Amino acid sequence: MFNNNPNKYQPLDKQAHSQTPVDISNTPKYALVARKMLLAMFDPENSYQAFGGWDNMLTDVGGWVYRQTHGDIKLTGDIVATVNALGSDPIDPDELKVKFKSWVNRWTY
Repeated sequence: MFNNNPNKYQPLDKQAHSQTPVDISNTPKYALVARKMLLAMFDPENSYQAFGGWDNMLTDVGGWVYRQTHGDIKLTGDIVATVNALGSDPIDPDELKVKFKSWVNRWTY
């Protein structure tokens, strides 16, 4: 953060940040889904149980990315592979490739 001298950054006293629960009562469904998918992409180890398992999470994330990118298979594959690699016990790349091909056949945008 800038202090009074605009040419230098200087650490200022850290302020405590509290986590306040998010009120989702008026949140549109698409926003709730986006939150769930983004959390899964950034922290899959702590998110996969919300999907019922690792494979289910990868399938859901892949389908969501595929729809949001209007069918960009390359980007979707890259994201699924990256999310998979973030896991402590990722699916073998060759096995993931076979699964991905079957998933793409069922996804629509």
